[in-house]
Amino acid sequence: LGIAESTYFSSSNPQMAVAVMSTGAYTGAATAAIKGLNYDGSSQFLYNLRLKVGTVWGLAWDPETKNLFSSAFLRRFADFGPNGMGAIYATNRSSGVSSTSLVVDLAQVGSGVGVIAPRSWVSPTRDVDAFENIGEVGLGDIDLDTTHDLLYVVNLFAKSVQVVNLTSYLETGTAVGSESVSQLPAYPAPNCVNGQDRPFALKFKTDKV
Repeated sequence: LGIAESTYFSSSNPQMAVAVMSTGAYTGAATAAIKGLNYDGSSQFLYNLRLKVGTVWGLAWDPETKNLFSSAFLRRFADFGPNGMGAIYATNRSSGVSSTSLVVDLAQVGSGVGVIAPRSWVSPTRDVDAFENIGEVGLGDIDLDTTHDLLYVVNLFAKSVQVVNLTSYLETGTAVGSESVSQLPAYPAPNCVNGQDRPFALKFKTDKV
């Protein structure tokens, strides 16, 4: 008996996407936030600009709609995008030209993502507020389920995994509200000694998160 899971397979030279670590304010920033490249390194291409999404980390690909989802992420010397630290965006470049829209702002409709004081982009800058809060506020990793209808998101501030139902967004192209956001039960306490647990990475596989 042979069993195969089609979602585990791809072409021999698939395209990949990576978040780019660039600095400064997002406004007017015609520098890359996300770049694409072939697996064999034969070519690179621009996936999205910082002025569209700001600084991001989590990426999730939907092969059916060709949407690349990206989550805002707090980094030193780097600004969030136009929708702030709770934003998740979708970028689609199936036409050859990238188009981006807001999927959800979890700072507004979720359980809160924390706050950070306004920061200055005058160079050089120490950016102390970011230094003290990285990994403790905002969003971490994201991933899609096998149906591509549910997006799982690590909320660093709430220490939880939130679930965004994408049905409404996929039908209308507009950002979803609180009715499309839920939360998984708390994860088992890791019993950290002389420290605190901080969730970050996330993976959905065979119906498990």
